[in-house]
Amino acid sequence: MFEPTVDNDPHFVVHVNGLHLPLCFNLHASDGASLSLIQDTESGIKVNGQVSAAKDNPSLTYFTTLFLSLGHLNVTVTQDFIHIDCLSDDGTQTVSPPGYYLNGNEM
Repeated sequence: MFEPTVDNDPHFVVHVNGLHLPLCFNLHASDGASLSLIQDTESGIKVNGQVSAAKDNPSLTYFTTLFLSLGHLNVTVTQDFIHIDCLSDDGTQTVSPPGYYLNGNEM
């Protein structure tokens, strides 16, 4: 069975106008920290990521959860599931909540 491992993230590659090569860097954060990755006030897109420490080396971190928001649409992504919420102006759900899936099986 293939078990992917990822440690010592997050790594970022940013393409900048006027530079021929992308700007690359690592961001080291504390276990459990939430990072604001993208916030575009014009489009309303927000992307946050939560990092966790590697079990065998707490000094190494990786993204465990990504949160995406665009207006009334909110998406949470983990290694185990994707959860989508669609909210009306008053905060009530406009669609039935989706199921939670682990390895392709509804929980």
